[in-house]
Amino acid sequence: MPPPFWAREVDCDSSLSITGSKSLFHTDSVATSVGVVAVASAASRLIGFARGVALAWLIPQAQFGLFGVALLVVNVLLPLCSAGLYEGVARYTPRHDAEGTLRRFVVRSTAIVIVMALAATSILWALARPVGSALFSAARLVSESDADAGLVDSGVALMRASLVCVLALAAYHTLLGFLKGLRMFRALAAAELASAVAFTCLALGFAWYGHTSARALIITYALACAAVVLVFAPGLLRRTTNTPRPESLEPGRPASSLLSFSVWAAGTALLWHVLSYYPMWYLLKVSDGETVALFHAVRLVTQFVQVAAVVLTAVIAANVNRVWEREGRQAATPRIELLTKACLVVLIAGATIVSVVRPFVMHLFPSRFAEGATAYDPMVLFFWLVGAVGLLAIRLNVLERPRWVCCAWLVGALVNVAAAFALLGPAGEASSISDRVLPATAWAGVIGVSTALALCAWFVNREGLGVGRPTLLLLAAGFSVGFGWVVALPVLGLILVLTFATGVVFTASERASLRAGLFSARGR
Repeated sequence: MPPPFWAREVDCDSSLSITGSKSLFHTDSVATSVGVVAVASAASRLIGFARGVALAWLIPQAQFGLFGVALLVVNVLLPLCSAGLYEGVARYTPRHDAEGTLRRFVVRSTAIVIVMALAATSILWALARPVGSALFSAARLVSESDADAGLVDSGVALMRASLVCVLALAAYHTLLGFLKGLRMFRALAAAELASAVAFTCLALGFAWYGHTSARALIITYALACAAVVLVFAPGLLRRTTNTPRPESLEPGRPASSLLSFSVWAAGTALLWHVLSYYPMWYLLKVSDGETVALFHAVRLVTQFVQVAAVVLTAVIAANVNRVWEREGRQAATPRIELLTKACLVVLIAGATIVSVVRPFVMHLFPSRFAEGATAYDPMVLFFWLVGAVGLLAIRLNVLERPRWVCCAWLVGALVNVAAAFALLGPAGEASSISDRVLPATAWAGVIGVSTALALCAWFVNREGLGVGRPTLLLLAAGFSVGFGWVVALPVLGLILVLTFATGVVFTASERASLRAGLFSARGR
C-alpha cells in the first residue's frame, strides 16, 4: 500500500539540483517537514522567549515596552516596503521549479525586492522625524502641550533603526520564501534557528554591556537577519538551475501572477500586522511604556500558539500548492480539508496547554510584570484565531484569490480599531494601570480577528471550497481557550473523544490515512 499523499517524498522530476538527503537544501515530505520545522520553530521560539525574559530583567521596563512597539513597526513596514513579494515568491517558486526557470526567477525576484525595499525605506528615512514622533510617543511621556525634544529625537533614532531592520528582514524573508516554495524545510529550520541564536546573543551582549535602549536591540535584530542571509543564500543559489521544459506555461504569465499576488499579499500582511499589533500600539497612546511592557510580556508567552499555527500552515500550504499545480483542484481539495481539521485539533490542544501553564511562565518575569496576567487568556484565544484564519486562507491563496484574504483582514482591522477605541477610550488621554485596561486591549484584538475569520470562511464558501461541518465545529470549539483552562480542558476532552472515537470529526478512512502517514514518516 503506497504511503498517503502527505507522507510522500518529492518526485525526481525537478529542476533543482539536490546533493543528497543529508543536504540542508533537500526537499522532504509533508510529515517529515512538519517534524523538522516544528522542532526548529519550537527551539527558536523558546530561545526568543528566554531572550525576552532575560531582557525584562536587564533593561528598563519602559525600553522593554518600546522595543515591543518597535517590533510592531518593523512588522508593519516590512510588507509595505517590499510589496509582499516574499509571499509571492513562496507561492510561485513551485511553478518556476516545474518549468525549469528557477535560477532566473530567484535572481530577478530578489533584485526586485531589494530595489523596492531601498526605495521605500529611503522615503521613510527622510520622513523619520514626523513619523517616528507619531509612532513612538506615549500619552504619559509626550503631550501636545509639552513635547520634549529629547524624546522626539529618541523616536527619530528608533524609527531609523527600524528602517534598517526592515531592509534586513526583506532579504531574510525573501530567502525563506524560496525555501518554503521548494519545501526545503531543513534549510528553513536551520535559517530560523540560526537567526534566533544570533539575535539572542547580540541582544543580550548589548544589554549586558549597557546598551539597553530599544534602538540598540532593533539593530541587533537587523544584524542577525543579515548574517543569516549571507550564510544561506549562496547554498540556495548553487542548487538552482535553468532547464526549460516543453510543457512550460506561457512566458510572462508567472511574472504577472507573481506581481498581482504579491500586491494583494502585501496588503494582507500589512493589515494582519495592524490588526495584530494595533491594540498594543493604542495602549501606548493611552498609557506609557511600562504598561505596554506588561502586554508585550504576555505576548511573548501566548504567541507560541501562533508559532505552531505558522509551522503547520507553511508546510501544508507548500504541499497543497504543489499538488494544485501538478494534479489539479480535484486532487487537492480533500487534502486541504483533511489537513485543516488535523491542524485545528492540534492547535486547540496546544492552546489549552499554553493556558494551563500560565501560573508557571508568568513567574519567570520580574514580579512587577504579574499584572499582565489579566490579558493572558484572551491573548491565547487571539493567537489561536490568527492560526485558524491562516489555515482557511490557504484555500483562497491556491485559487489565486488573495484579494479576499486581504479584504477579510481589512474589515477585521477596522473593527479592531473601533473596538480599541470603545474599550480603552480616546488616544492621548492617559489611563492608569488597572485590571480593566490590559484585558480590554487583548479583547479588542480578539473581536477584530474573529471578524476576519468569519469573513474568510464566507469567502471560502463563496469560491466553492466550502468549510465542512466538522471544521466549523472545531472552529467553534477553539473559542473555549479564551476563557481559561477551566473551560478549555473539558472542551478539549470532548473534541478528542469526537476525533478518535466517533466519525463526527474524521471518517474512518481519514483516520486511517493520518495514521498511515505518521507510521510511514516514522519508518523512513
